[in-house]
Amino acid sequence: MVDGTVVGMLERLGFADILLWLLSFAVVYGILSQIEIPKQKPVRAIIGIVAAFFVLMATPASLLMVISRLSASLLVVLLGIVVLLVFLEVGGIKHFEVETEEVEKEGKRIKATKRIEAVPLFSKNPYIIAITFILIAILIFIGAGGLNLLGFKITGVDITGVIFLVAIIIAVLWMIKG
Repeated sequence: MVDGTVVGMLERLGFADILLWLLSFAVVYGILSQIEIPKQKPVRAIIGIVAAFFVLMATPASLLMVISRLSASLLVVLLGIVVLLVFLEVGGIKHFEVETEEVEKEGKRIKATKRIEAVPLFSKNPYIIAITFILIAILIFIGAGGLNLLGFKITGVDITGVIFLVAIIIAVLWMIKG
């Protein structure tokens, strides 16, 4: 099963079942709320609860194991990201944007600093951060056995080889460009 005291305890308490039930309830209730059918909120909640229990009853055990591994890995990664953000904020690491303008002084045109603005580090390149988070989510899905659930029989050696191949291709493309 899963090693670790906290993860093992959550697994014994049925964390994967609860997580699947909550996810199913949230999706059904959210869809019903968006289309506003039925008009009363309590009726939407009852429909969502019943539908979530039906989903839970019809779910195979292999899907529950993947959800359990996904949630455990996701918790570890999210905790790591929060710790990284705390360290970056405590360290005061910011990206400084310098705005200059040309001024004429004693007959010469020189560049003078107009304004220096401290910008949070992650707001400078939001697309790179988003791509990084998507890649982390894909790796967590693969590591939790999501590909086996989809019918792909891939071993850890295959995944490692593909990751190294992609890294080599990216490095070669980077060297060719620069």
